Amino acid sequence: MSTRVLIVDGLDAHRRVMGSRLRVAGYEVLEAVTGEEALAKIDPDLDVIVLDVNLPDMTGFDVGEKFRLIIIPFRPFQHLIETHQQVNCLLCARKHLAPRGRLIVDFFQTDARRMHDPAFHEEQFVAEYEMSGGRRVRLAERVVAFHRAEQCNVVEMIYAVTHPDARKERLVLAWTLRYFFRYEVEHLLARCGFRVTTVYGNFDRSALRDDSPEMIFVAESG
Repeated sequence: MSTRVLIVDGLDAHRRVMGSRLRVAGYEVLEAVTGEEALAKIDPDLDVIVLDVNLPDMTGFDVGEKFRLIIIPFRPFQHLIETHQQVNCLLCARKHLAPRGRLIVDFFQTDARRMHDPAFHEEQFVAEYEMSGGRRVRLAERVVAFHRAEQCNVVEMIYAVTHPDARKERLVLAWTLRYFFRYEVEHLLARCGFRVTTVYGNFDRSALRDDSPEMIFVAESG
C-alpha cells in the first residue's frame, strides 16, 4: 500500500505543485483547502499531513510540548502579510519554547531594487536541475507587481519541466511575499518576548553586511 499524504493549504497553486510531485513519486495524495475540510479527511490510515498553519479558517497550532529549539526555515515568515499574523506566529513559537529556548528565523535581506525596478518583471534564471525519472527542470522567477505601500511583492516561480519523452510542461506558482528590514524584525521579536542574541548574513554564519543575501535571527525567549 502506498503512503497516504494529506496536503492542507488554502492556495490552489501550492497544492497543485506539491500534489503533482508527490503523486509522481508514488504517494497517494488527498487535498484540503480549509481546516474544517482537513479534519473531515483525517483518518487512522493517513501517514503524513503537510499543514499550512495560516489557513483561511484556522491559524496557529498547539502540540502540547515545549522545545529547546524552534526553526522557521527558508523564509516562510515572509508569507505572513499582516502584522497580526506575524505576531500570532511568534507568540505561538514562544509558547512552545522551553525556558531560555531559542528561535531561529531567516529572511531575505531586502534588495531595494526589488521594490521598484521594472527589470524584475522579466523572468530571472534561478537554477536548473534534474529530478528522478530523468525530468529536467529550469527554475525562474519574476516580480508580477510591486506594492510598496503594503511592503510586499507579488512573485511568480516558473518551473519549465522537460520530460524524458521531450514533452514540456510549465508550472507557475504565484504568491505574495512580504519584505522586512532588520530593525523591524528586531522590534517584532522584542514585542513578542524574545531577545535577539545573533544576526547572521548567510548560512555560513557570516556577519550581516550591506551585501548579505540573508538575515538570520537567533533569539531567546524571555
